[in-house]
Amino acid sequence: MARIRKTTAGREKKYSAAMLERECDAYFASISYLEPIKRKVPATDPSGVLLKDDKGHQLYKMEPVYTSDGKEAKQTMWTEPPSIMGLCMFLGIHRTTFYRYGEMDGDDEESQRFRNTVTRAQGRVEAYAISKLEDKSAARGAIFNLQNNFGWSEKKEVEMGEKTREAVAYGAGMTMQEKIQWLKEQGMDVSAFE
Repeated sequence: MARIRKTTAGREKKYSAAMLERECDAYFASISYLEPIKRKVPATDPSGVLLKDDKGHQLYKMEPVYTSDGKEAKQTMWTEPPSIMGLCMFLGIHRTTFYRYGEMDGDDEESQRFRNTVTRAQGRVEAYAISKLEDKSAARGAIFNLQNNFGWSEKKEVEMGEKTREAVAYGAGMTMQEKIQWLKEQGMDVSAFE
């Protein structure tokens, strides 16, 4: 039986590192399956002649795709989107408890295994969100998830027009009061600065 470690407050942990790893794998396995990847190819008879239907349209068949090492290619399909919250519900723990497992102090094997398990689970959820960026109907949700849960940010570049560049260059050596005065002269509302 796996050893259960105590928290710093003395309360026993619900999971040992090995149990947490097994249960995280069980969660992902419970909401996914592997599906062979197939491609559409023209149908031919045994002599290689293209087959057509009675209206003269080309017939096609589905054929398996193989990886470079000769194995049949498969893709992971999800019965529901994987999430840290869903994982925590499956584990019967609070989200903060799950993250605490990932912040275990110590260089011992058990602490390292806790950190690796949490990092791997987060990576699987993040990889799912990344895969949804190509899907137009799900991209906005994926972007929100990546920005709010995985530290991603959106970089925007602003191109300044000629007048803006002149204004920035003009104000470079000015004090704040001089800049406010200049803005007033340009007819701009500066009440927020006064």
